[in-house]
Amino acid sequence: RVNPAEDIGMVFGTGRFDFGFPLGAVDGGYGTANVGSTHISGRYAKMFHNSSWEIPLQASSSDYMLRDMRVERSQWTTFTDHLGSARIPLRQTFIMDTAHFKVKVDFHSKIDQYFRLPAALAQEDGSTTIFSDFRAVGVRTHVQVLRVAAAAAKTASAVTNEDG
Repeated sequence: RVNPAEDIGMVFGTGRFDFGFPLGAVDGGYGTANVGSTHISGRYAKMFHNSSWEIPLQASSSDYMLRDMRVERSQWTTFTDHLGSARIPLRQTFIMDTAHFKVKVDFHSKIDQYFRLPAALAQEDGSTTIFSDFRAVGVRTHVQVLRVAAAAAKTASAVTNEDG
């Protein structure tokens, strides 16, 4: 029997959109972790991504302080289907540090666990652009959720408590 008080649910994602001149590329991400009755979430956006002009546009969390949020990607490979080919990372590590929690979700996937979810985006000129969202199921995932000690939350120390 499932006990909702012991349930863990997580969603993490990123996106990048190139607005062209003068705004450039915008990179953003979000994360939500529910551990029992505890809800932890964060989101960020950066303008002029991967340029010497990169600046934070927005960063927030459910406990009012997003210290760090990023995605590390590695083990890139080529995914190919009837729509074409794309480079995708087989390993992704989502990191979210807030005032009271440190969340790390480390995905180790295989190419045959991925599928493409295409979406049509209508353009102002009447044309259509196909956007591809790549998703994987059955992925081996390591999850770590640490509660930051109260004193550390006030002083921004890296001291953590592994109780919760």
